Amino acid sequence: MHSEVACIMAILAMVLAGSVLAAITPEEAAQLGKNLTALGAEKAGNADGTIPEYTGGLRTPPAGFVSGSGKWPDPYVNEKPLFSITAQNMAQYKDKLTEGFKAIFSTYPSFRMDVYQTHRSFWVPKWVEENTVKYATQAKTADEGNSLKDVRCAYPFPIPKTGCEVVWNDLVMYRGIGVYEKLVEGLVDRSGRYVVSAEQEQFWEFPYWDPKTTEFEGYREYAIFNGPPRMAGELLLVHETINPLEYPRKAWQYLPGQRRVKLAPEVAFDTANLASSGILTYDETWGFNGSLERYDWKLIGKKEMYVPYNCAKSFEADSNNLQAQIIDPSFVRFELHRVWIVEGKLKEGKRHVYHLRRFYFDEDSWALLATELYDNSGKLWHVMMDLPLNNYEEGGMFVNQTYNFDLLGHAMVWRRFGKEGLIKFAKERKPTAFFQPDALAGRGVR
Repeated sequence: MHSEVACIMAILAMVLAGSVLAAITPEEAAQLGKNLTALGAEKAGNADGTIPEYTGGLRTPPAGFVSGSGKWPDPYVNEKPLFSITAQNMAQYKDKLTEGFKAIFSTYPSFRMDVYQTHRSFWVPKWVEENTVKYATQAKTADEGNSLKDVRCAYPFPIPKTGCEVVWNDLVMYRGIGVYEKLVEGLVDRSGRYVVSAEQEQFWEFPYWDPKTTEFEGYREYAIFNGPPRMAGELLLVHETINPLEYPRKAWQYLPGQRRVKLAPEVAFDTANLASSGILTYDETWGFNGSLERYDWKLIGKKEMYVPYNCAKSFEADSNNLQAQIIDPSFVRFELHRVWIVEGKLKEGKRHVYHLRRFYFDEDSWALLATELYDNSGKLWHVMMDLPLNNYEEGGMFVNQTYNFDLLGHAMVWRRFGKEGLIKFAKERKPTAFFQPDALAGRGVR
């Protein structure tokens, strides 16, 4: 009886301490850099050789790459698809298709997945690998998985035990110290008509990955809207933290019609994002972003699946490459990779338009590559594929081009770069004032 009471008291103590979840053991961490990569992926290929051994990634830029240009040529431009998956033959490949992709085939008969040779091209700088190994036995989640603890400048959970830990690996994924991009977001309706909903310049900064600072922020975003006319001149500033319960997201907007900067707490969770014509929610950017607090997260496991990968060619596609309601399938490269599958189910008493979220994360990079979102009646509503781009110079990966299929509304939101867009990775951080609300008004169009 005494032992039972002691056990109960120990559990209560953990709960009162904020539900801190323990890190992995030294014995588990010893696998990193041996049979596992430093970031936790299986080094070995699969049994039939369709997934190769990890040998360090693509560390040599492809021919035609010009440093600082913002353009990223396809390193595998001369490769041809091994085979294609269509609505007619998808049953042959169903074990390696996500439920979302199966639904796209059913909804859009012209959709096609061109499957290429698998390249495990992702890599990060050596110091990122070393930090990940160093913090592997220290990193924890707190507040029922909603906060990070005792880790920075590292992938916190290379050997994950919970769904929250996998999501956190993606939320803080290494993208360098900062990114500048120029992109366009648009809507393709059920008739195939394409309408631009937002033309943006975005500056991203990732204090989490700066060894010279102890800031608790995960990232900062500063967006300039150059079009269409109804949005031209708007500015958006977001500060996201790794402890969102104690330090919630802060967001500010500058609206030309009001000529002032205002706090924008609604820029979070399931508020409709007008940059996507109101079809997507704010926490759908990158597949998922923001606080984990409204969902119970479950780690389903790891599986071989066909996912978008090495998608440099996709970054050249523009509105001229649309076919009916979808992008020309020849622009999207699919490969077979091992992915972690995580489900988030809406907590009792919490509110969100999505009752269930299912995510597929690449084992090498922890990037979220495919997403399924279900409404409160259990119907599959949105299917998103995120198209990853490797940084050939500095390592890391950036994922901000997406195709989001609204299956119930028969529409697609396309976040794209196209021939006029670009992505530049920063070499150093901007002055602190650049990402502060006081400076927002000074940059606003009056």
